[in-house]
Amino acid sequence: MKTDFINACLRKKPERVPVFFLRQAGRYIPEYLKIRTEYSMEEIIKNPLLSAKVVLLPFKYLDLDSAIIFSDLLVILWGFGIDFELKEHGPKVKGKYVEKFSIKPFDFLKEQIKILKKEIDVPLIGFTAAPFTLLSYIIEGEYKRDFPETRKFIYKNEDEWIKLIEKVSEGIKEFLMLQADSGCDAVMLFDSWAGALQGELYSKLIFPYTQKIFESLKGKIRIYFSISTTHLITIINGYSCEVIGIDWRIPLHFAIEYLGKEHAIQGNLDPAILFSDFERIKKELGKIKEIRKNFNGFIFSLGHGVLPETPIENLKKVVDEVHKWEI
Repeated sequence: MKTDFINACLRKKPERVPVFFLRQAGRYIPEYLKIRTEYSMEEIIKNPLLSAKVVLLPFKYLDLDSAIIFSDLLVILWGFGIDFELKEHGPKVKGKYVEKFSIKPFDFLKEQIKILKKEIDVPLIGFTAAPFTLLSYIIEGEYKRDFPETRKFIYKNEDEWIKLIEKVSEGIKEFLMLQADSGCDAVMLFDSWAGALQGELYSKLIFPYTQKIFESLKGKIRIYFSISTTHLITIINGYSCEVIGIDWRIPLHFAIEYLGKEHAIQGNLDPAILFSDFERIKKELGKIKEIRKNFNGFIFSLGHGVLPETPIENLKKVVDEVHKWEI
């Protein structure tokens, strides 16, 4: 197995700067779009052969340094006895009662990982939603800007919130451990909506529970990724994880100088720039190239997922350019 991604996660010197994209198996790939005309997201996720095929699609075009399982942030809800629909505009959660977590519904995921470990020569990443993001979907039922009902719930029902976050955190720990034990080389927590919270609230009622998940997975490679959380960065820096993913809003030089003392850094090119001409893209890459010099713990990525209709040729040129960088 190629180890550049693993080495960078551990802040060891890789042979080349590793490249990994969020949503790298997605709606910019023609073959994936064809599959989506024939199958729903849920059907793909629950079909190990099909989901593994989707994970492998980007490797046809791009020389990537890691793969990520094909799933969804909310797949874990099935283990809590909660169903949801995956719609084009976002998921819709159908229940609010959180049952005791069970790993029984996830044989399909274990099988996908088993297939992929035989097919790929790069590390495989497992993932799920972090506690706040997961609970925000359960409470709101769907995406709502700034998650007002969730924030009101926390302020009005702090004791109930603590019971809920303890319960889902235990399930998240089991779910990530299942993925790691099945063969994933790293596990990632996506805290997509943590930026809706102010610092004191996040510090008191989110951080301790997310931290417990990371502590329970000690010995595994652990990644935390959030967006719009510049105001929370001093708190996030306290996580016991190997890698912190940053979006394009956080200056890379600050991330490396501050977060990089204890963590590897994954990020952070703006995904939208990939729609411009490559000369414009190359200028941004040049800035990143200079900033990450002499820092072994850098994983090149976008500041969020690959956008639909992103030109594959630009992605390919980006990967090839980054792999030319001097270590």
